[in-house]
Amino acid sequence: FATAGVPAPELFSAIATEALPRLGEFNSHQLSSIAWAFAKSGKVAPEFFEGIAAAALSRLHQTNSLGLANLAWAFATAGVKAPNLFKAMAAEVLPRLDEFSSHQLANVAWAYSKAGEYPPELFDAITAVSLPRLGEFNSMGLANMVWAISAAGLEAPKLFDAIVDEAVPRLGEFNPHQIAVMARAFATSTFNSQRLFDAIATEVLLRVDVFSAQQLATTAWAFTKARVKAPKLFDAIADEILPRLGEFSSQ
Repeated sequence: FATAGVPAPELFSAIATEALPRLGEFNSHQLSSIAWAFAKSGKVAPEFFEGIAAAALSRLHQTNSLGLANLAWAFATAGVKAPNLFKAMAAEVLPRLDEFSSHQLANVAWAYSKAGEYPPELFDAITAVSLPRLGEFNSMGLANMVWAISAAGLEAPKLFDAIVDEAVPRLGEFNPHQIAVMARAFATSTFNSQRLFDAIATEVLLRVDVFSAQQLATTAWAFTKARVKAPKLFDAIADEILPRLGEFSSQ
């Protein structure tokens, strides 16, 4: 149901009720999988996640790279605070980062930043391991990695410079959300790249009509924050947003 994107709140509630007292019977793969499924479904179940965290702590050494990445992603996505679990996962992940795929590296970095957990030794290690492997990252992975490092408030100029080299010729692969994320992350970091912003401006102009109003606003904000002049882009964004102001919420 979670993978298919089919909402089934009553089913997930029943599963949580049945599984909570029996989580001690679950193996590491089952714990990470059920956490991922609940987070993916959007089912809010704090007590159930707390039970998963308690059960998973003693099984982390049995959890493979996919399971660790999924656990971190699930708790971050569900918005459930689990500082002890994140601390223990960091200790487990650090010596095993070479086992992680590019997708898993990006997910772990994203999850820790999303959860407000910023262990510097983990981020330093992820940065070092990712740097020579950026060619393996897809557009989502690159965007998530930049966002994670920027949100953590860390400086990683070598990584950011390498990501620019990797992303600029591939911006056509990035969807509007990923482009907006990249622009915002670079704008809020200490690393500014005129080359990336020029490439983003060119790409957005080609596809301005497929961006949501919020994505266009985020992109414009990023250019303003980074103090990058792009008059043609701003004119195109203004022309596109004006008739679509109703897309913005009042929040």
